[in-house]
Amino acid sequence: MSLDHLGPSLSDLIKKLQLPADYARIEHITEASTLQELDHWKQGVHLVLDQILRLVQAKCTEELSLEDQGHIIFASSPFAIEFPVQPDRLSAEHEKNILDDWTTHEARQTAQGTLIFAF
Repeated sequence: MSLDHLGPSLSDLIKKLQLPADYARIEHITEASTLQELDHWKQGVHLVLDQILRLVQAKCTEELSLEDQGHIIFASSPFAIEFPVQPDRLSAEHEKNILDDWTTHEARQTAQGTLIFAF
């Protein structure tokens, strides 16, 4: 049973989570409007992940199709994990999570909650 009948479709939400291509060149972007768009996307990810979590909570996992489960895992996993930066890339005083450029702590927590709740 697909979740698409519950409001925003799962496929539409997943599309909103696709990492914008401009993040590949984030260190070289000087246009304020592009940086603003990327930050807007980054801040909105938490809300999209929250919508996915609500969709999952609205259905028992037994009612989620295997395909929907796969889509949810695929969409949520990149935001749920943490990768420390390689020690040689940043000094100790500047260490941060490598994902911090394109995700937030709130998005990470919501994605982790979605994976735990759903599976």
